[in-house]
Amino acid sequence: MFAMKKPQKHELAALLLILAVSLFLNLWNNNFPFGYHVDEPKKVKVIQEGGGYDFHHPLLMLKVVEGANAFLRLTHHQKIVELGRISSGLFGVGIVLFSWLIFRYCIDKKYALIGAFGVAVCPIIVVHAHYFKEDIIYTCFAVCALFLLLRFVGKQSLLNAFLLGMSTGLAVSSKYIGILLILFYCFLPAFLRPIRSLKYYRFLLISVLTALGVFLLVNYPLFSRFEIFKEGVLWDAKHVLEGHDVKVYASQMFFSFHLLYSLGPWMGWTVTGLSLAGMGYSVLNWRKVSVPEQILWLYVFLFYFAVELTPLKAFPDYSRFVIPIVPGMIYFAVQAIRFMEQKLKDQKGFVLSSGLCIVALVLPFYSAVQLVYHLDKDTREEAKEWMKAAKEKVMCEKYVFTYQIIRSLADVDINVWKSRGFSYLVASSFQYDRYFFGRKLEGQDPEIYRAYERYKKLFSYPYREIKPA
Repeated sequence: MFAMKKPQKHELAALLLILAVSLFLNLWNNNFPFGYHVDEPKKVKVIQEGGGYDFHHPLLMLKVVEGANAFLRLTHHQKIVELGRISSGLFGVGIVLFSWLIFRYCIDKKYALIGAFGVAVCPIIVVHAHYFKEDIIYTCFAVCALFLLLRFVGKQSLLNAFLLGMSTGLAVSSKYIGILLILFYCFLPAFLRPIRSLKYYRFLLISVLTALGVFLLVNYPLFSRFEIFKEGVLWDAKHVLEGHDVKVYASQMFFSFHLLYSLGPWMGWTVTGLSLAGMGYSVLNWRKVSVPEQILWLYVFLFYFAVELTPLKAFPDYSRFVIPIVPGMIYFAVQAIRFMEQKLKDQKGFVLSSGLCIVALVLPFYSAVQLVYHLDKDTREEAKEWMKAAKEKVMCEKYVFTYQIIRSLADVDINVWKSRGFSYLVASSFQYDRYFFGRKLEGQDPEIYRAYERYKKLFSYPYREIKPA
């Protein structure tokens, strides 16, 4: 049905340069102190002690780092967390590579390289590639599966079915939401006439069985700890369906929460605007666009609403849930620029498209560099030095480096703690911002509104704010 042309030497050279930029950005400054990210210590503890799986997430990321550490034999928490961050950085480079392969199916080589560079410097990918978390490894295999789906749709064969199943199994072994990929494959023929055939489903069954086999192979400890596995899966499902502490329902934000608070700020509004324009143009010309582009459009649409419809917007880092659709969004941003160049067909079109490309690449690149540069210049370091100099008892809440005493200062009775000799309280915007946001929304747990009022009262006392650079 369709195939990718063989890349030329100069194209491969440009791709290698883009991958090198991605690798540099992803690994630069990833040695910031252990404890900055509250989810990393639990994962490091599993690596140090071995086998303490709770199955709140599948095990692939932990198995990758455990395998590497079997050779390196690291024991210190800082070294182990850096190893985990390096693995995330490498999988971040994989996202760029598989994105380029997808783009080469859909558009010409020039714009495929522009899109790949856009993915490489996109702040939401670069920053999250610095953390020992599941989101980047999952996105890598989800994008890989999307590329292999294009191959599979183009030609249903035993090899393509097996490769699709392998990548899908690895995606599901990274995050349980990868199961949506299988549902996506199953419903795809309903939207695309060229692949409505029994042959597609016969080979897809092979892919699904392969994915199941890969998942069981990676997560083999579930056989000896099935009750823990079941409890972990149910916990994750409940978390998705019921939400975090602050619940943001899609209708409250007109289905635009992640657009306004995740994609726009983290991709850049220029890229986001171009993405929406490209997607709009594609759907208006649905019968004219290629099947690979239709598949990519449906993928972005499904996985955006999959995370938008759930009340789970886990503060402070809800943006990580949309990372898997970022390569697709960048593709449509590039496609929008390409449409403009084709429509104008003169020097003005070339100048406009070139200018948009520069803006769409330079601004995110600048933001990514700034964000990564300041990773080891965290405000918590300044707070730490201030606490040392204060020479008085200080009480800190969650997210304030390793000095945490309680989860939230909203639980504090100031008079009680003053009587115990504490002179200062240290709060984190990672904690209190969610309550300031949640109090604007209806249907929250009453505790959310109470916490807001308590923080409001705390900030009525004299305070000093340490702002990030």
